[in-house]
Amino acid sequence: MAVRIYRIYGYDGEGDSFKDKVEIYGNDGVRFYEMNGQRLIEDVEKGFMPYAFTEDEEYGFSEIPLVAFKANSKEIPLIKRVKGLQDALNSARSDFMNNIQEDCRNTILVIKNYDGEDLGQFRANLSQYGAVKVRSIDGCDGGIDTLKVDINSENYKEVCDMLKKAIIENGGGYDSRDERFSNNPN
Repeated sequence: MAVRIYRIYGYDGEGDSFKDKVEIYGNDGVRFYEMNGQRLIEDVEKGFMPYAFTEDEEYGFSEIPLVAFKANSKEIPLIKRVKGLQDALNSARSDFMNNIQEDCRNTILVIKNYDGEDLGQFRANLSQYGAVKVRSIDGCDGGIDTLKVDINSENYKEVCDMLKKAIIENGGGYDSRDERFSNNPN
């Protein structure tokens, strides 16, 4: 047997919802179920579907009609070779997006005559109210100056390009955008 589990998203009148569907492939055909917690409930709409049939008789398979695509002779899944690289690429893109957004972690604040108890309270006031109260003491004006952390987008581009090439190489893929092939689509 082989089992396929997947999720279908929808709307139930109150908000977004989902259903987990299960297909069980056997020698005679496919049985359809919905998952309810840890239980399988037969899908009454689909029920059972043989692989192929005619009016006179049904035809089945002696084995399940699934084809295994193997990455190598050791049958190590391809995902094992590229998952870490893909995760690193996703992380680099996410970090880049976080860094270009206005975020208090990208800015170093220089505080003069702060009217609060500690820096924790300062950060809380800044995130909650968007403002901080400062004062002038002994002729010294209060204020906040910022030192902005500049983001070099070329570094991220370089890292992403290296990760993409590593994914293609480790996955045994073909890079159709490679500059060496220029205008040759073949």
